Amino acid sequence: MNAITLDFSRAARKLHFNTGRWYTALGQRIAAWVVPAVGEACYDAACFVDFDRDITGYFPIQVTGNFDTPAALARHVVHMYDQGQYRLGAFHGIHEHIGAVRALGYEAFAAQCDAHEVRKADLAL
Repeated sequence: MNAITLDFSRAARKLHFNTGRWYTALGQRIAAWVVPAVGEACYDAACFVDFDRDITGYFPIQVTGNFDTPAALARHVVHMYDQGQYRLGAFHGIHEHIGAVRALGYEAFAAQCDAHEVRKADLAL
């Protein structure tokens, strides 16, 4: 498989976690990351891949939001996902990001040295 090159330059902006929900024998493993605003977009977008339910999506995220830790961002991703407040489709390269992470797989995404692991206890679900 070819290596993917994506811009994950912001601190605490690339993370993975397992909610502990039993959708599969492995739980519910999610990768999440923030794509910085590009072009005419006036906001960053939080993207996610739920590897166990095969659901992907993204939603606008305020740069000024209180997402200064990986756990805070993970909690927000779970909240937006649970509430159905996310979008599907392609916009400003987001579809390519999501497809590349999905093809990469959870274990390979989690093994990247700059991907923060968020523990289930820190999710406060």
